[in-house]
Formats: sequence, C-alpha cells, structure tokens
Amino acid sequence: MSAAFNAIENVQSSGGTVIIDWGAGLSAHRFEAFAAAATGHILPQTGVETYSFVLTTNSIDHMEQAFKLIETTRQLFPKGQILLVLNEVRGVFDFAAGSDSKLTYDRLITQVDPECRVRMPKIGAAALNTLAALGRPLSELITLESSEIAKRLGLNSFVAIACQSHLQAFLSEVDEQLTKVFDFRTENKPVSAAAN
Repeated sequence: MSAAFNAIENVQSSGGTVIIDWGAGLSAHRFEAFAAAATGHILPQTGVETYSFVLTTNSIDHMEQAFKLIETTRQLFPKGQILLVLNEVRGVFDFAAGSDSKLTYDRLITQVDPECRVRMPKIGAAALNTLAALGRPLSELITLESSEIAKRLGLNSFVAIACQSHLQAFLSEVDEQLTKVFDFRTENKPVSAAAN
C-alpha cells in the first residue's frame, strides 16, 4: 500500500483524487492488504474521504459476491462511503417477483442507501467495437472529427457519427449518475480518495 499512501500524501497538498483499482477476483488480496496496512484507520486521520465502489452485474453469483464485498468493506472502512454500481452490461436489474434473482437483488440493495446506488447503462458493443480499432480512450473517441474516424476506419461518415453519438450518450448518463453521489465534482471539497 506504500505507493497508494505516497500518492495520497501528494494530493493532500496539491488537491486531487487517488483511485485504487482492484481487478475482479482479487478481493481477498485487497482486503488483506487494506487490513495489514490499517488503511481504514489511517485515511480518516488524514482527513481523506474514502469512497468504495462495489460493481455487480445482474447475475445471481455477482450480486451475492457484491453483498459479501459490501459487508467486508464496511468492516475495513467504517467511515468510508460505499457505492453500489449496477452494471447493465449483461442486462437490466428487472426480475420477476419471487424469483431467486429478485430476492438476491432486494437483499443486495438494502445494503446501501438509494442515493448510493449508481446505474451504469450498457454501452453499445457495436459502437464501441467499431471505434476500438483507433485505440483511444472513450473520452477521446467522442471528440475526434467524425470525418477523420470515417477515413481512418473506412466507414461511412454517418456510421462514424452514429457511433460517436452512442458513446456520448453513454458517457453523459454515467456522468449524471456519478454527479449525484460525488458532490466534490461540483464543490470545493477536501482531498478525496476512491478505492474499489
């Protein structure tokens, strides 16, 4: 955790955000590292706000894993804010009443307040796959000239515009969702650290 702590020290004087991104399947390692470094006790003493994202798709297995992650995260970061991200990449969170999926979902969402739930809409695979060959981040793909995209990828210019529009709609939706929970995006707030 020393690299993360060094980054946090740097942003304390300059302002900013530290994001610690852990890949799926590494939760046991993550919690061991956080516990061993007493991260949950150190950060509040530094005045750093901590946000922990727990992502899930609509599969029962993923929702059950998210439930356990929230429980453990709450123990390690008792003063941190937990955000549940409902990733619609595999479908929306709309289940038949009484089904196992619905029961699991209802149990999961009771773990966080409604204002701490973030909906991540499905990004159109066709639009993303079409522009992926450019090797640019999403934020750059929407700012490129559509004529340049069409020329470089051998596309009809209307297809390039449609792909960019679809990605812009996705990013706008995600930005709107995040702005609801991250008040420091619109106000002058103390330095914040995000851990997922």
